[in-house]
Amino acid sequence: MTFARLLIHGFRRAVRQPRLIFLAYAVCLLPALIVVTLVGGNLAPALDHSLFARAILEGRWFSVWTDVMGSQATALVPLLERGTLIGLILAAVLQILLAAGIVEVLVRREDSGATPFVSGVVRNAWTFVRSAFWFVIAAALVGGIVAVCFVAFRRLASARGNGWYDVVGLLVGATVGLLLFALIDLAYDLSRIAAVRHRDKKTLRGFLRGLGFVVKRPALFAPLYLSFVIMPLALHALYYAVRSRWTVASALGVVVLLIAQQAVMLARATLKITFWGAEVACFETLGAPRLCRPKTTVRRSPEPRVALAPEQAGGEIASTT
Repeated sequence: MTFARLLIHGFRRAVRQPRLIFLAYAVCLLPALIVVTLVGGNLAPALDHSLFARAILEGRWFSVWTDVMGSQATALVPLLERGTLIGLILAAVLQILLAAGIVEVLVRREDSGATPFVSGVVRNAWTFVRSAFWFVIAAALVGGIVAVCFVAFRRLASARGNGWYDVVGLLVGATVGLLLFALIDLAYDLSRIAAVRHRDKKTLRGFLRGLGFVVKRPALFAPLYLSFVIMPLALHALYYAVRSRWTVASALGVVVLLIAQQAVMLARATLKITFWGAEVACFETLGAPRLCRPKTTVRRSPEPRVALAPEQAGGEIASTT
């Protein structure tokens, strides 16, 4: 099955699961909504209805926005720093729980019960947390490799007195980083799918086996992951291309912009479920391997004992005496 058919299959699964799309949308909305509510509560008393507040609506007035952020009346800098950090942590936790439920629904096990999403969150949450731990370690290693590339080419540029080596270092580091991150990201997803499909718990073993599983099939996974990257980027590029042509300067414009932004986020949620469906279809097409199964130990069976006939046993006893 080609990657295009996998994407089509994943989109069909996503369309049949509108509740999953809404949950994926809500999980992205909730942390942002908390931060925006806190920021709005600080901005409203300081700005109220004024010309200065209307000027902030002007998309190109970045200096005005920086002045507002630095003002002691709004206290946005500490709020945005801490609020963003808390929002990122909350989003990471919610994404793990969301993935646990999504995979349970898409895999369609018979023992999932009447509420497979809730059952998946309960059964798979801890397994997915442990999988996320190995993914974070692998991502940190990828970041270290990219940093080494940057430093090596920077030193080479200083030694040769040629700034082009810095540019080459950026290109090489970015390319290596993207390739390695795509590899560990696919292995991370496949190991979680295998853990849910077979109810296995060896997450590290599944992650390592998933790496080998992806490396052996570059013709399938490379275009599949590339589509995972290009489609959301194209969606946001289209939004910003339309958004940059007009300036929000009224309450109606703010409402229209809000609806457009949420439409984009809803489309992203649909793509997210589509990608999960495509990965599940790919996993099933390739035979649903037990990536997270425990290591099997071969035990040597004891030598069979042959029962002797009575006359043989008596003869042996007599010979020993």
